[in-house]
Amino acid sequence: MKPNSIQPKKISSSAHSLGKIFSFPFAPHRQFRRLTFVAFILLAGSIGVHMYLFHRILSRNIFQVTSAPSNSSAVVNEKKLSSVLSRYKAKSQMRTDLETNPAAVPDPSK
Repeated sequence: MKPNSIQPKKISSSAHSLGKIFSFPFAPHRQFRRLTFVAFILLAGSIGVHMYLFHRILSRNIFQVTSAPSNSSAVVNEKKLSSVLSRYKAKSQMRTDLETNPAAVPDPSK
């Protein structure tokens, strides 16, 4: 006998035995009861986990926020501030100029 001819029998027999283990008879009422029971267990577990987290958050044992020490003595660089303000004023002036005096665009049809 060839070694390859034995292998398919092994696979088919193990698949057949696994099929017997995991196959369920078709009983809609029983399957619906199982499905309802599993859904109820998952819902109860979810509610339990959420209640636990809610309790931990309320008792301040979880998700603690610590504030970093702030450096309130920050000095503003006046040269950089004035350059930013001058650029902002120039952009603002340019916008008002374009709003009041729109650029002349030649008519392409003529």
